[in-house]
Amino acid sequence: MFQPCVASLRRRVSHGFRFDVFLRVLKRLRVSPVFVKGIAMSRLLTDGDLPMDSENPGFVLNGWIDTAPFEDLLQLSIERCEKGEALLSMPFLLKFAQGGGVLHGGAITTLADTAVAMAIKSLLPPGTVFATTELATRFLAPVRSGRVSALATVQGPQGRSLFGEATVRDEAGAEVARFTSTFRIARGQGFEA
Repeated sequence: MFQPCVASLRRRVSHGFRFDVFLRVLKRLRVSPVFVKGIAMSRLLTDGDLPMDSENPGFVLNGWIDTAPFEDLLQLSIERCEKGEALLSMPFLLKFAQGGGVLHGGAITTLADTAVAMAIKSLLPPGTVFATTELATRFLAPVRSGRVSALATVQGPQGRSLFGEATVRDEAGAEVARFTSTFRIARGQGFEA
């Protein structure tokens, strides 16, 4: 499923390859990794601070199950994704804190929403167009440090609708949020009821 160059990169990382140096080189070349620990990396083809051009999106994904440039901001990592289930994680960096010093709720919601989207991608044919149409996050405890993970599962499709849930946990394994969502597949792709 994943390209051979990724396996080569992983071997180099495990044999003393300086991944931090690699990331700095990518940045100088204006190639933006979407997640540092992940399996694949999408890349920007232009300056990411420019306005979005609908005619030319300015980025490419490495595969169907990959994160997009927005997830680069949060350093999301796809740990596992198959058969309607996905596990994603992200670090809690200082720049992700809200005013009270805990992880911003928008970052937690993004992690959960993206985990559900990856679980959906594991069920749908590559190239299927779909989007979140409804979501809810119930915050249970603050995240004060460490890595955060979201385990997502999906039901469907039922017609054009898919229903996702995710549990978000802190590094110690404590449940910090519960997430539910509805996604819809765009019309004209063979999913009409």
